[in-house]
Amino acid sequence: MTFYKIGKTVTVSQQVLTTSTGMNAHFTASSERVPDGYRPAEQGVLLMSDNTGVSASMMVNSLGQIEVNGTINGSRYLQVFGSWITA
Repeated sequence: MTFYKIGKTVTVSQQVLTTSTGMNAHFTASSERVPDGYRPAEQGVLLMSDNTGVSASMMVNSLGQIEVNGTINGSRYLQVFGSWITA
């Protein structure tokens, strides 16, 4: 993902491709972490959606841990966007 930081505000923007098997994720932890300096002071939420109405979210905590929530079926491109305030 691409992180942009101006002052204490972080904006995340990315396009991701899901796998053909899709996922049904509810509070599923990701192995990736948001880098130091870009982590939210409390909790940040990234929204993901595509042109078919499919949506999901990624919650990011102050430790940089990411949890994925939502049902994504099939291979598709998702637009990811969110912003938060850093500590």
